[in-house]
Amino acid sequence: MKTFKHANTVYDLKYGAAPTYNPEDETFYYVSSYLDKASKAYRSDIHLYDMAAATDEPLISTEGENYAPVYQKGYLLYLSDDNPSKKPQVHSYHLKSQTHQVLTQTEDGVSHVEWIPGSESFLFTTSLRAKEESTALENNPYSHRIKTLNYQADGVGFVDPEKENYLYEQKLGEENYTAIAPQATGYGLRRMVSVSAEGRYLYFEGRMEPTSEWNQDSAIFVYARQTTQINKVTTPFAEGIFSEAAVSPDGNFVALVGSELPYETNNQFDLYLYNTETKMFQNLSASLDIQFADNSVSDFYRHVNRPLIQWAPDSQCFYVQSSEYGDVLLYRISLAGEMTLISEKNQVLKEYLVLEMARY
Repeated sequence: MKTFKHANTVYDLKYGAAPTYNPEDETFYYVSSYLDKASKAYRSDIHLYDMAAATDEPLISTEGENYAPVYQKGYLLYLSDDNPSKKPQVHSYHLKSQTHQVLTQTEDGVSHVEWIPGSESFLFTTSLRAKEESTALENNPYSHRIKTLNYQADGVGFVDPEKENYLYEQKLGEENYTAIAPQATGYGLRRMVSVSAEGRYLYFEGRMEPTSEWNQDSAIFVYARQTTQINKVTTPFAEGIFSEAAVSPDGNFVALVGSELPYETNNQFDLYLYNTETKMFQNLSASLDIQFADNSVSDFYRHVNRPLIQWAPDSQCFYVQSSEYGDVLLYRISLAGEMTLISEKNQVLKEYLVLEMARY
């Protein structure tokens, strides 16, 4: 069913994103973005939607931006700049006591946060800038030090050559955190994309050629916590580009979106299934003219960080977005490669929360 809402002014428009589900209460939390009339600035609050009561109300609303909620065991983790640093840090919200706490105070802010499944610990990503070299510019006011920025492929954004991303683990209720896979910076760590059960394996997106000035293409890597080894998952595709991946709850499969070819020869992303035991890949969409893991962009499309691939709890199927002739659609994919369309055409689909998946 589709519902159309009309707004009289731009201030009446709101957009929901980044849903996270609470199975105990059958509620979910999401980010509501809007243009604040008083400040004329974009705002993002976290809302609570009760499915049984069909009620929608603000849960976390402050002067700052609040986004990227993730739920586990009575707690919400989220990112917010409503803290002394005025940069996005990890915050926690205890649902029963309704209390907030700032958990991190990183210098450059946090870009991503995720629970480790089955534990009280979480992972977050932040960047560190190399120390400035000492220069005696005060002796010559006409001397200038110019730094250039490399431009990432496909309009992703600018890369600051003096920054590197690091991944940390922190336990709820503790202030100290531990660096995870610091050697991953040598792979041009961009972001963590998926965490296996109990955090045994961490899948992350890294640069194909970390030291290259021009090649900003990415690949998927896996870090084994027990052995501290890092391996490239997409090794068979020497020139391929992969940026999305999700490991199944049982750890036996990884669903990936990417291309076997570089950008100059192909720009359509296919859907792959990787068997973690046999190390074999299967292209599930080789015969289809479909672009997978596509997105839409608009003024209100803000603070989106949910994975584009979501597995069912029984690891027998997963869900992924696709693009067909302008329609952004949602498919359910079985391990055998069977595809079932579960969304409607001619509607706007930017992010999704799968509540039916326990039935399959």
